[in-house]
Amino acid sequence: MIVVVGGGLAGLHIARSLTNTGHTVHVFESRKTPGGRIHTDDERQYEAGPWRVARTHLRVIRLLSEMGIVLLPVSTPTPAYGEGPEPVPGLSIWDVSALQTRDPLKADKVDLSTSYADETHAASGSAPYATNTKEYYYAPEGFSRLPERLADGLDMHYDHRVVDVTKQGSKYAITISHREKGNTFSTFVVKCKTLFVCVPPSACKEWTIFREHARSTMNAVMEGQLHHIYAEDERFPRNHHALHPHSLLSQTISSQFEYSDYFQISYTGGRVANFWQHLKLQSPTTFFKLLKDELKRVMGFRLASNADIRSHHWPVGYHAWRTVPDFDLQKSVNLSIEPSPRLLPNVYIAGEAFSSHQAWMEGALETADLALERFHNPKPLRALRETDTTVDGCVVNVTKWMHVHPGGKGAISNYKGQDLSGLLSHIGHSTHAWAVAHSLKVSK
Repeated sequence: MIVVVGGGLAGLHIARSLTNTGHTVHVFESRKTPGGRIHTDDERQYEAGPWRVARTHLRVIRLLSEMGIVLLPVSTPTPAYGEGPEPVPGLSIWDVSALQTRDPLKADKVDLSTSYADETHAASGSAPYATNTKEYYYAPEGFSRLPERLADGLDMHYDHRVVDVTKQGSKYAITISHREKGNTFSTFVVKCKTLFVCVPPSACKEWTIFREHARSTMNAVMEGQLHHIYAEDERFPRNHHALHPHSLLSQTISSQFEYSDYFQISYTGGRVANFWQHLKLQSPTTFFKLLKDELKRVMGFRLASNADIRSHHWPVGYHAWRTVPDFDLQKSVNLSIEPSPRLLPNVYIAGEAFSSHQAWMEGALETADLALERFHNPKPLRALRETDTTVDGCVVNVTKWMHVHPGGKGAISNYKGQDLSGLLSHIGHSTHAWAVAHSLKVSK
């Protein structure tokens, strides 16, 4: 039996592929429906999660076609998002802007010009939200049709949350909490030899297997927030998409759906996304008033006084790679698929978080395909040498580590030939230190 944790796009794609090749697969999903962050509000006709597909995202386009889901071009002209600076390994995108301009306010301006605040905190060399195209598509049926059709025929277990995974011999014991009714839960354990983890790090990093043997991978990325706020008004212009870097709205976007009167009165990221959430929780009246006032200020459009407004805040909306010395995007992606093949054999990770297309559905499918490739074509591990230093069972570049370690060369050279995971945990190193350890892996 193979277990897939997470009924989002990556988990469903993996489960469907394995089922089609004759494997027995069980998918455990904590929500009542499949799709993860994919969520179409069919009643109001808008996307509360991913709302478009880039022309360059061929995996998603191909899968949508296979599932019989029609795509149409987004008619709204895509505005020119702020262009980031040329990558400099070891710095964040913000760092590079600050280095070039010698002005932190100008670096902040570059960050806000993307309309996704805090996006430039990502490692230089990665590019959350970058697609290299201005051509996009939407699904008139809604993107939720994709996970629904992928899940059809699979052995899905909804309302089942994995709360821990431990290693017991050659198998993994998975502790699952099942919501039976209201506030009533039952707990049980299933065992398997092969495990695909297709949930964000925030949902699995405290599992025993990852806390003990994959902390470096779990800390290699950080979370980003998104906030879609929709308003209903049939008078709002069609074919509209504008950036507002000097407004808390960030972006205003008309509906792609032909018969929907809902439009995105605000689409924000990072600290601006959180601002709207904080304001909504503290003072709903101020929240609604400010949205209307800002729309009037930046567009001259007065929203109807009784307009319906819907807010969708995603605390874990997307992910970004942490900044580490000599960051290498493809190396980081490849190292994450099998977080610890020596200590956690047959455990694979897939999802947007550890991809080169962070913030997009394409990233989920990219890592899902890589995980399937590793499963079907496993490569033998080389024997460890006496001089190999490891973290989470993976060999690291000691020479480079000594160069970047703030405690000096001796703090590393004294432990050559040992696994340093326990020592790093005991000292209480930061998430950044663990991310650096992940980047220093050279062999599994």
